Amino acid sequence: MAKPLKLGLMGFGTIGSGVVQALRDNADLLDGRCPRRLDLRWVADVRPERLRLVELDSARLTTNADDVVGDADLDVVIELIGGIEPARTLVEQALLSGKHVVTANKAVLAQHGAELLDVAARKEVRLLFEAAVGGGVPVVRGLCECLAANRITRIEGILNGTCNYILSAMAAGHLSYDEALAEAKNLGYAEADSTADVEGIDAANKIAILASLAFGYDIRYGDVYREGIGAITQSDMSRAAQEDIVIKQCALAELLEQDCVAISVRPTLLSAKPGVSGHPLARIDGVNNGVIISGQPIGSVLFAGPGAGPKPTASAVLSDLMWLAQFDQEQDRKAPPPFLTIPTGRRPKICSDPRADPLKHG
Repeated sequence: MAKPLKLGLMGFGTIGSGVVQALRDNADLLDGRCPRRLDLRWVADVRPERLRLVELDSARLTTNADDVVGDADLDVVIELIGGIEPARTLVEQALLSGKHVVTANKAVLAQHGAELLDVAARKEVRLLFEAAVGGGVPVVRGLCECLAANRITRIEGILNGTCNYILSAMAAGHLSYDEALAEAKNLGYAEADSTADVEGIDAANKIAILASLAFGYDIRYGDVYREGIGAITQSDMSRAAQEDIVIKQCALAELLEQDCVAISVRPTLLSAKPGVSGHPLARIDGVNNGVIISGQPIGSVLFAGPGAGPKPTASAVLSDLMWLAQFDQEQDRKAPPPFLTIPTGRRPKICSDPRADPLKHG
């Protein structure tokens, strides 16, 4: 019988609790589908006393992330701390110690992804991050595996569920921006401090990751031109609706020519006309995400679905763990290198100032 895949989790907040709950709820299904049982050994969190939807044996709970990273018996470290530090350092230490890492941390990947993926390659382990972009939408693996034979030239997407909910609520309910934001907070779709969402920071991290993988350049968060949605008024929404147009926060990355990339996040006018004349992303409402990936020979592919929250994120984390459960280094069945990665030292030229054409991507 194959040995279990031994896991350590760092970060036991809302998302971490969702992962633990999903591991329990789907235990029979996971055992039946995975060649190796997913065995959670450690959970690290700085606030072990806080109330959660799922309880955990205190013997497996620690306040010290080094207990997880330093456990030589673990196969995989799951990083759900968020933020840049100490998450980046802990991920690097885990990789250097020969452990696979599964993370949902788009901020770390958008600023340090190239270096961390290089460490993983040198140590012959994998850094997986399906949960970092699109929540439960399988866009990362779809891009890196299913679409790896294509020359990708354009990615366009709604990558932040909070903004999409706010703009959808403004359009449907004739609410002001402030009213829609308050409603999103009351429903738990927006944090108390929603700056990262409404100013485009979250979406900028995500489009930087996707563009890096698709185009083969080290594209970082700072390369992304951003505009927030706070200046959009109900009058803007009403005028757009009269012309069968919707306003969405869209991320766009285009490979225009060799070494030249245009990349932005901003409010965008999309045609909402029925049939083929309408833009596919115009129909992505509420907290859902949608991503269109275009290239040759495939043409264009649309990925859409729930983009945030503990359940969609847990689905993505578990999919990465199941992928790793196929391999066993002790039996000389190492996880193969990825088809697509973020190369170190290959920086693009950022071009085509998006401010020249406000509120319009296509």
